[in-house]
Amino acid sequence: MYYYVYIYVTNYIIMTYLDELGVLALATRLRRLSDRIMQDGALMYQQAHVDFDPKWFPVFSLLAKHAPLGVMEIANMLEISHPYVIQLVRALEKKGYIKNIASKRDGRKRSIQLSNKGKELLTRLQPLWSDLASTLHTTLQALNNPLYTDIISLENALDHRSFSERLAKTRKERQQKAVNIIPYKREIKTYFKSLNIEWLEKYFVVEPIDEKVLSDPQKYIIAPGGDNLFAEYEGEIVGTCALKKVD
Repeated sequence: MYYYVYIYVTNYIIMTYLDELGVLALATRLRRLSDRIMQDGALMYQQAHVDFDPKWFPVFSLLAKHAPLGVMEIANMLEISHPYVIQLVRALEKKGYIKNIASKRDGRKRSIQLSNKGKELLTRLQPLWSDLASTLHTTLQALNNPLYTDIISLENALDHRSFSERLAKTRKERQQKAVNIIPYKREIKTYFKSLNIEWLEKYFVVEPIDEKVLSDPQKYIIAPGGDNLFAEYEGEIVGTCALKKVD
């Protein structure tokens, strides 16, 4: 009894903290949800006396419908990594559920398909998969939860523009808001030269007139009526701009 109480309290504490984290815990919660469903799926196979690991499902079911396929074809169709496909294929091959065959067009290439043992297993798996799909549909409908379609929408959105790109844009916007534009000061005038020299040397060439103007912005830019501005971010000068009066 104490064991179950402890597990309940521990899970409560974990979920409460994940609630505090909010969307920051999205990946963690999706992983936890995936693990729970996978564990229950493994239990289903165990109770049905079927020797099958839930993580083999995508590759095995794909081969059942579209074999023969090469490893790269499997990776592309499932949109998972090539090394992970190899890992799954090796596990299925070790169990004798699949077999490698030579390509009819090119004997050097190998394709994968279900073995006779795999086909026999498929007949036992199909009703279990039907039960699993029905249970997932029923559970989501009972909660009035569009989770599955929302996940597909999220995946499509990230295919269009990756999460890393979106994150970079957010970070850039935050950083830009934190940038202070400050006027010319003698103590920071050296940055006007160093920052400009950096990009001039990279993309062009530093000419004598550049050395002259950059070394004394007070004389050549500010005194004639122009201005010299600096961008400060987290206490450091990260940018500069000269506005030279023309007329």
